[in-house]
Amino acid sequence: MRKLLRRVATTAAVGAAIAAGGAAIPAEATVQYAPDHFKVCLYFNGLCKMYVEGDIVWGNRTATVTGNVVNQVGNSATATFEGYAGTTYVDTDTRTASGVHTTPYSFVSGDPNLVGGINKIYTTLTYTPDGLHFIDSETWVDIRD
Repeated sequence: MRKLLRRVATTAAVGAAIAAGGAAIPAEATVQYAPDHFKVCLYFNGLCKMYVEGDIVWGNRTATVTGNVVNQVGNSATATFEGYAGTTYVDTDTRTASGVHTTPYSFVSGDPNLVGGINKIYTTLTYTPDGLHFIDSETWVDIRD
């Protein structure tokens, strides 16, 4: 009988809190992270004629990466994005602009089941002038704040 009375009292208190506009169960906290902008260039005669540029919007466990691979030289330019959770490798995404072309991209990097989630993305641009040789840019690193 005592358990039943406690359950009735608890149910009445929760109902009163909801009726008064309060929440019976606290809502899950959402974390906001600062977005990042990046631009990685390969220079030809001192000019940035091949580049990958974009934005990273960080989530709790994944990141949305959007932007463009711009190739004003020809042949092939490939942007490589490597995602990490601390020092643990998570995934790799690539986007290519072949010929004199701009390739837009938008993708989600990370693993929604990985506790702590993705918090670092390495971006590199690779130029392939002849299909055999590769010229890499310096690697750009974005870290979730």
